[in-house]
Amino acid sequence: YEIGSGLVGSEMCIRDRRVPDPSVIRAKDGYFYLYATQTKTYWMPVYRSKDLVNWEYQGTAFNKATEPDLPGGGAFWAPEIRFLNGKYVLYYSWAKMNGADISYTAVAVGDTPMGPFPDSKELIGNKEFGSNCIDQFYYEEDGKKYMFFGSFKGIYVTELEDDGLTVKLGNDGKPTCLLYTSPSPRDRSLS
Repeated sequence: YEIGSGLVGSEMCIRDRRVPDPSVIRAKDGYFYLYATQTKTYWMPVYRSKDLVNWEYQGTAFNKATEPDLPGGGAFWAPEIRFLNGKYVLYYSWAKMNGADISYTAVAVGDTPMGPFPDSKELIGNKEFGSNCIDQFYYEEDGKKYMFFGSFKGIYVTELEDDGLTVKLGNDGKPTCLLYTSPSPRDRSLS
Protein backbone atom coordinates (compact mmCIF):
# COMPACT_ATOMS: atom_id res chain seq x y z
CA TYR A 1 0.00 0.00 0.00
CA GLU A 2 1.46 3.37 -1.00
CA ILE A 3 1.00 6.38 1.23
CA GLY A 4 0.44 9.66 -0.65
CA SER A 5 3.55 11.61 -1.62
CA GLY A 6 4.42 15.00 -0.19
CA LEU A 7 3.39 14.21 3.38
CA VAL A 8 5.54 15.33 6.25
CA GLY A 9 6.08 12.75 8.98
CA SER A 10 4.32 14.83 11.62
CA GLU A 11 1.19 14.92 9.44
CA MET A 12 0.85 11.15 9.70
CA CYS A 13 0.17 10.85 13.40
CA ILE A 14 -2.75 10.70 15.77
CA ARG A 15 -2.63 13.83 17.87
CA ASP A 16 -5.66 13.76 20.12
CA ARG A 17 -4.67 10.72 22.20
CA ARG A 18 -1.58 8.77 23.22
CA VAL A 19 -1.04 5.70 21.00
CA PRO A 20 2.12 3.95 22.21
CA ASP A 21 3.27 0.58 20.84
CA PRO A 22 1.02 0.61 17.75
CA SER A 23 0.09 -2.47 15.73
CA VAL A 24 -1.72 -2.13 12.39
CA ILE A 25 -3.68 -4.58 10.26
CA ARG A 26 -5.59 -4.20 7.02
CA ALA A 27 -8.93 -5.83 7.73
CA LYS A 28 -11.32 -7.64 5.42
CA ASP A 29 -13.50 -4.50 5.25
CA GLY A 30 -10.66 -2.63 3.49
CA TYR A 31 -9.82 -0.38 6.44
CA PHE A 32 -6.57 -0.28 8.37
CA TYR A 33 -6.97 -0.72 12.13
CA LEU A 34 -4.40 0.54 14.64
CA TYR A 35 -4.30 -0.84 18.20
CA ALA A 36 -2.28 0.85 20.95
CA THR A 37 -1.18 0.24 24.53
CA GLN A 38 -3.67 0.70 27.37
CA THR A 39 -3.72 4.21 28.82
CA LYS A 40 -5.29 5.45 32.05
CA THR A 41 -8.45 6.28 30.11
CA TYR A 42 -8.59 3.80 27.23
CA TRP A 43 -8.50 0.00 27.30
CA MET A 44 -6.33 -0.49 24.26
CA PRO A 45 -7.55 2.28 21.91
CA VAL A 46 -8.41 1.36 18.32
CA TYR A 47 -8.27 3.70 15.31
CA ARG A 48 -9.40 3.15 11.72
CA SER A 49 -8.11 4.61 8.45
CA LYS A 50 -8.63 4.15 4.72
CA ASP A 51 -5.28 5.72 3.78
CA LEU A 52 -2.86 5.26 6.75
CA VAL A 53 -2.84 9.05 7.14
CA ASN A 54 -6.27 10.07 8.42
CA TRP A 55 -7.24 8.07 11.52
CA GLU A 56 -10.55 8.01 13.37
CA TYR A 57 -10.90 6.81 16.93
CA GLN A 58 -13.26 3.78 16.99
CA GLY A 59 -13.29 2.78 20.64
CA THR A 60 -11.29 0.27 22.62
CA ALA A 61 -10.43 -3.38 22.06
CA PHE A 62 -11.78 -4.13 25.54
CA ASN A 63 -14.68 -2.72 27.53
CA LYS A 64 -16.16 -3.52 30.94
CA ALA A 65 -17.91 -6.63 29.58
CA THR A 66 -14.78 -8.01 27.87
CA GLU A 67 -12.17 -6.60 30.24
CA PRO A 68 -9.42 -9.19 30.65
CA ASP A 69 -9.72 -11.03 33.96
CA LEU A 70 -6.02 -11.05 34.70
CA PRO A 71 -4.72 -11.79 38.19
CA GLY A 72 -2.94 -9.32 40.41
CA GLY A 73 -3.60 -5.95 38.80
CA GLY A 74 -0.92 -4.55 36.55
CA ALA A 75 -1.31 -3.15 33.06
CA PHE A 76 -1.41 -4.45 29.53
CA TRP A 77 0.36 -3.08 26.50
CA ALA A 78 2.11 -3.77 23.22
CA PRO A 79 -0.89 -5.16 21.32
CA GLU A 80 -0.33 -7.17 18.17
CA ILE A 81 -3.22 -7.96 15.87
CA ARG A 82 -3.27 -10.81 13.32
CA PHE A 83 -5.88 -12.47 11.12
CA LEU A 84 -5.58 -16.23 11.62
CA ASN A 85 -7.97 -18.95 10.54
CA GLY A 86 -10.76 -16.48 9.77
CA LYS A 87 -10.54 -14.67 13.15
CA TYR A 88 -8.86 -11.53 14.46
CA VAL A 89 -6.30 -12.62 17.04
CA LEU A 90 -5.11 -10.00 19.52
CA TYR A 91 -1.88 -10.72 21.38
CA TYR A 92 -0.80 -8.38 24.17
CA SER A 93 1.57 -8.15 27.12
CA TRP A 94 0.46 -7.96 30.74
CA ALA A 95 2.77 -7.24 33.63
CA LYS A 96 3.08 -6.18 37.20
CA MET A 97 6.64 -5.00 37.58
CA ASN A 98 8.39 -2.94 40.26
CA GLY A 99 9.60 -5.92 42.23
CA ALA A 100 6.66 -8.25 41.57
CA ASP A 101 8.16 -9.43 38.29
CA ILE A 102 4.94 -11.10 37.14
CA SER A 103 4.29 -11.02 33.40
CA TYR A 104 2.87 -12.88 30.47
CA THR A 105 1.69 -12.64 26.91
CA ALA A 106 -2.06 -13.06 26.56
CA VAL A 107 -4.32 -13.75 23.58
CA ALA A 108 -7.96 -12.99 22.74
CA VAL A 109 -10.01 -13.73 19.62
CA GLY A 110 -12.72 -11.73 17.86
CA ASP A 111 -14.86 -12.04 14.73
CA THR A 112 -14.28 -8.43 13.63
CA PRO A 113 -11.38 -5.97 13.98
CA MET A 114 -13.33 -4.27 16.79
CA GLY A 115 -13.97 -7.55 18.55
CA PRO A 116 -15.45 -8.09 20.93
CA PHE A 117 -12.39 -9.86 22.31
CA PRO A 118 -13.79 -11.91 25.22
CA ASP A 119 -12.10 -14.73 27.06
CA SER A 120 -8.53 -13.46 27.15
CA LYS A 121 -6.15 -16.15 28.25
CA GLU A 122 -2.51 -16.47 29.15
CA LEU A 123 -0.43 -17.74 26.23
CA ILE A 124 3.12 -17.47 27.56
CA GLY A 125 3.86 -17.05 31.27
CA ASN A 126 6.38 -16.95 34.06
CA LYS A 127 5.75 -20.54 35.14
CA GLU A 128 6.99 -21.96 31.84
CA PHE A 129 9.57 -19.39 30.78
CA GLY A 130 10.62 -17.42 33.85
CA SER A 131 10.21 -13.69 34.10
CA ASN A 132 9.83 -11.08 31.40
CA CYS A 133 7.25 -12.75 29.16
CA ILE A 134 6.37 -9.47 27.45
CA ASP A 135 6.73 -7.52 24.21
CA GLN A 136 5.70 -10.36 21.95
CA PHE A 137 6.18 -10.55 18.19
CA TYR A 138 4.28 -13.10 16.09
CA TYR A 139 6.14 -14.61 13.12
CA GLU A 140 5.05 -17.18 10.55
CA GLU A 141 7.20 -19.05 8.05
CA ASP A 142 6.78 -22.27 6.06
CA GLY A 143 3.40 -22.90 7.68
CA LYS A 144 4.79 -22.71 11.23
CA LYS A 145 3.83 -20.05 13.76
CA TYR A 146 6.29 -18.63 16.28
CA MET A 147 6.19 -16.15 19.13
CA PHE A 148 9.22 -14.08 20.06
CA PHE A 149 9.07 -12.37 23.46
CA GLY A 150 11.19 -11.00 26.28
CA SER A 151 13.03 -7.84 27.10
CA PHE A 152 15.34 -6.98 30.01
CA LYS A 153 16.18 -10.57 30.92
CA GLY A 154 16.65 -12.11 27.49
CA ILE A 155 14.78 -12.83 24.28
CA TYR A 156 12.92 -16.11 23.72
CA VAL A 157 11.13 -17.80 20.83
CA THR A 158 8.70 -20.67 21.01
CA GLU A 159 6.55 -22.43 18.41
CA LEU A 160 2.77 -22.08 18.49
CA GLU A 161 0.13 -24.62 17.50
CA ASP A 162 -1.55 -24.16 14.11
CA ASP A 163 -4.37 -22.11 15.66
CA GLY A 164 -1.86 -19.53 16.99
CA LEU A 165 -3.62 -19.66 20.35
CA THR A 166 -1.56 -22.27 22.18
CA VAL A 167 2.15 -22.91 22.74
CA LYS A 168 3.30 -26.14 21.10
CA LEU A 169 4.48 -28.67 23.67
CA GLY A 170 7.46 -30.99 23.38
CA ASN A 171 7.46 -34.75 23.98
CA ASP A 172 7.88 -34.05 27.70
CA GLY A 173 4.65 -32.04 27.78
CA LYS A 174 6.47 -28.77 28.36
CA PRO A 175 6.74 -25.74 26.07
CA THR A 176 9.87 -25.76 23.95
CA CYS A 177 12.11 -22.73 24.02
CA LEU A 178 13.70 -22.61 20.56
CA LEU A 179 15.93 -19.65 21.31
CA TYR A 180 17.08 -17.85 24.42
CA THR A 181 19.51 -14.96 24.40
CA SER A 182 20.68 -13.89 27.82
CA PRO A 183 21.63 -10.30 28.42
CA SER A 184 25.31 -9.58 27.95
CA PRO A 185 27.50 -8.97 31.04
CA ARG A 186 27.48 -5.31 30.05
CA ASP A 187 23.67 -5.26 30.47
CA ARG A 188 23.78 -6.65 34.02
CA SER A 189 24.64 -3.18 35.30
CA LEU A 190 21.23 -2.02 34.00
CA SER A 191 19.20 -4.24 36.35
